[in-house]
Amino acid sequence: MQVRQRNISTTFSQVSSCSQCAGRGAGGAVRAGWAAVVLADSIPGCVIAVFTKRGVMADYVANLRPESAPVYAFTADEQVMRYLCLSRGVTSFLLPFSEAPESIVSNALAELKERGIVGEGDSVIILSDVLGEEFAQDSIHLKRIE
Repeated sequence: MQVRQRNISTTFSQVSSCSQCAGRGAGGAVRAGWAAVVLADSIPGCVIAVFTKRGVMADYVANLRPESAPVYAFTADEQVMRYLCLSRGVTSFLLPFSEAPESIVSNALAELKERGIVGEGDSVIILSDVLGEEFAQDSIHLKRIE
């Protein structure tokens, strides 16, 4: 597997000093989004799945401009889904959020598989600012589709 490298020092400094993020307590979300983009850009054929209530995390990821990883945002709010259509490189899906994070993730991955976006053996980075239990707030998980 060939791993691509990205000049991340300037990217992270630009994100850390972003005027949109200043004063909003968004440091953890920005760092999580940055880490997900860097990870996705280092794995060929990887996609990013973002689970968000307000669309903020998906916006952060879109602003970081992943080089080759498409961004798919899942939200339970139809208004947020429509808002995310304005974000560059983000494809949004309406997905009801249940109490069990595992079922939310499996439903989202099933949706991506059904649409032919991911297939067996593909890598998906799961980025969340809403899920609970083992999916702590602002968490990143790397899953391989089975």
